[in-house]
Amino acid sequence: MKPARNSQQAPARIVPVLLAGFLGYIERALRGNFHAVRMTQGGHAPLVSHNTPLVVYLNHASWWDPLVMMWLGARCYPGRPQFGPIDAAQLERYGFFKYLGVFGVEKGTVSGARTFLRTSRALLAQPGAMLWLTPQGRFADVRERPVNFAAGLAHLAVREPEAMFVPLAIEYGFGQERYPEVILRFGPAKSGRSLGANFTEVQASLEAGLESIQDALAAEACNREGTLFETLLQGRGGVSVPYDLWRRFKAMWNKEKAALNHSSCL
Repeated sequence: MKPARNSQQAPARIVPVLLAGFLGYIERALRGNFHAVRMTQGGHAPLVSHNTPLVVYLNHASWWDPLVMMWLGARCYPGRPQFGPIDAAQLERYGFFKYLGVFGVEKGTVSGARTFLRTSRALLAQPGAMLWLTPQGRFADVRERPVNFAAGLAHLAVREPEAMFVPLAIEYGFGQERYPEVILRFGPAKSGRSLGANFTEVQASLEAGLESIQDALAAEACNREGTLFETLLQGRGGVSVPYDLWRRFKAMWNKEKAALNHSSCL
């Protein structure tokens, strides 16, 4: 680790009106840039008591991850204030995130690690709070194995034995449509206590938990059977401008609704 520097990070804040507006922006962005957001039928968000602290951790596949996280959290766990860390230097560049539950952490330093644990535990102490984490700490291909985490998540689980930890696998890919899709699969919720008796066991359990559902999601994505997935959000369809214009004209001529999707399958 780099030598620690003396820096104080402001606590995470949520300004409800700004968050509501940003969630609306996220949904419009997802509709405009993706054909659909889908969840596997066997991988829905597990039920967790609102009074229990919740940590959802996922693979870091894309720039879209934080936006999908925020949108999914509001949909799957409504009413929970949701928080997440970001590199402190990036938070200075995108300062508006300070009002959306995002807190800064100095990467690769002792002080940054301490700030992460201190801030995360303080936030999880709030009623109903949930925390989003990408413990790989970098962008990683969804096929990368083994799945390896930085130490922060396991240290948090050791210190929060009553909190529930839920893995989430996420992929972005193209099928039979012009626009890509987001596909998701949650894993089972496990308490910090049930993950292991020490840091090494907890770290291994967390990594294995995410890797197993990534493998399951990959198999379902390869299958491409539409009945395996539930559509959470329907986005854009269409093949090309000339072809779509022709189909619109044909549908209007026949007094029908234009169907722009190339296929109804995933």
